[in-house]
Amino acid sequence: MKKSFKVFMMLSVVAIFLASCNKKTETLLTPSYTYHIKANETYTFTLPTNTDDEFVITTNPTHALVNVLGLDSAGNKIYTYTPILDYTGTDHVVLSTVEETHTGKKPHGPNRPKGTCHAEENDYIITIDFVIDPNVK
Repeated sequence: MKKSFKVFMMLSVVAIFLASCNKKTETLLTPSYTYHIKANETYTFTLPTNTDDEFVITTNPTHALVNVLGLDSAGNKIYTYTPILDYTGTDHVVLSTVEETHTGKKPHGPNRPKGTCHAEENDYIITIDFVIDPNVK
């Protein structure tokens, strides 16, 4: 009887731990931005800091000379865009912390080991539209 009680208690603890790991509060944020820039101008966008997931470019701009995710000198995550030489018109990029084949389970970025519970955080799908106009002041 004592042995079965111990087994029951151990299974209960494991079940509670696993259930608590699945009760994560995740919010999908989908901000959209439009920036007016001059032809040949480089624009740098500072990415949100309240997520430890890595951003990826899920939709590439079609008129980009520079289209890069990186870090600034202070270590902040940034996205840098420069249109192709002398291009005027519009361009569009989508940045995300959500995998395109999102299955309902949180993808694990390189900063979060698999199998660990983590604190509440946000997922992002950021849309940036660029209007490239030589007359922008």
